[in-house]
Amino acid sequence: LKGFKRVLLEPSEKKIVWLYIDSSDLAYYNTKLHKWIIEEGDYTCYVGSSSREKDLLIQEFTIS
Repeated sequence: LKGFKRVLLEPSEKKIVWLYIDSSDLAYYNTKLHKWIIEEGDYTCYVGSSSREKDLLIQEFTIS
């Protein structure tokens, strides 16, 4: 989980919600190199009201 925002909606109400995820949010610490690493490659972002696949919007992106 890299971003979270609780949004309360009335029935049939719609809102635009922005979540900013920096590339550094995808980094991990490499203990052998003693530095943070961001791996190049394809990533998938899932957005939804639950973790059920049918409820999710899916966006793929690439770090190069």
